[in-house]
Amino acid sequence: MTSPTLDDSLRETLTRACRTTIGDHLRSIVDFTRREFEQLYLRDDFPAEADVETFVENERTGFARRETYDDPGLGERQ
Repeated sequence: MTSPTLDDSLRETLTRACRTTIGDHLRSIVDFTRREFEQLYLRDDFPAEADVETFVENERTGFARRETYDDPGLGERQ
């Protein structure tokens, strides 16, 4: 994990909003930028050693334009 990305007040507000909306189905909350990430919430029954960094690296690919599928099977490209 790298340095915190949000201040305490915003972190608490975001966590409370997600927990209220999603309830017990919420597994985790991770805030990340291109260079940093912070796990804001992890449900109690999940291992603290979870590989969040690999998850974040995978999600970061959304910041870069790339072809994910050669043929997604959803019809012709526009």
